[in-house]
Amino acid sequence: MREQEGFIPVGEYRVWYRIVGGGADHEDIPLLTLHGGPGIPHDYISDMAALASDTRRVIFYDQLGCGRSDQPNNPSLWTIERTVAEIDTVRRALITSGRYDESTPLLNEVLHNGIAGSEWVLFEQSSHMAHVEERELYLSTVKAFIEHCC
Repeated sequence: MREQEGFIPVGEYRVWYRIVGGGADHEDIPLLTLHGGPGIPHDYISDMAALASDTRRVIFYDQLGCGRSDQPNNPSLWTIERTVAEIDTVRRALITSGRYDESTPLLNEVLHNGIAGSEWVLFEQSSHMAHVEERELYLSTVKAFIEHCC
């Protein structure tokens, strides 16, 4: 499976990314994963690499201040607005360049209508960490969602 990693400039700082999968002549819309935080790197969601294939890239990145990304000591950076702008910078750098432009309408729809249009999945036997406690069910649910919408 193809893998690539590097850094993306975000303002005066850099955030680290890793891409798993891809390489086919026609690729499906990539999956950009977002870890929790603040201060928690992507490592605990690395199992989502199992969703990657030659036709679908799974993209991990460490948000500013986490993991392998720059870790500035500046509390004024930790705002929702800056975090949303960071995600948009990562999206533009890794998803909507070249052949991924088709993802923009879907991504915008999900971002703007996500809460109201969401279908919530209950993981009966887990606390708040279904991705850890019920890994197989979690991954199969995410895979089914991707196959349904993307």
